[in-house]
Amino acid sequence: MWGATVEVADLPEVEGNSVLLHQLFQNLVGNALTYGKPDVPPQIEVWSEVDSRQGLWRISIADNGIGFEQSRAERIFEPFARLVHSQEFAG
Repeated sequence: MWGATVEVADLPEVEGNSVLLHQLFQNLVGNALTYGKPDVPPQIEVWSEVDSRQGLWRISIADNGIGFEQSRAERIFEPFARLVHSQEFAG
């Protein structure tokens, strides 16, 4: 969709598999673009927070898309699971 905005705050440098991290961000941002509300330009925000007690970073991505029912949250990472009907969105 045209008119999408992506705001990215300063992010930390982290250790990890660069290919998998790239794929993760690509999928999350791609889903935010795919599952947007009709006639509403997608707005995507990426930011990070540190848990100073554990020394771990939390990187978050939020968007203004259609979302999903919280009762179905446990299915979101199941392979090939769909939380919306295929008639509504391709993919």
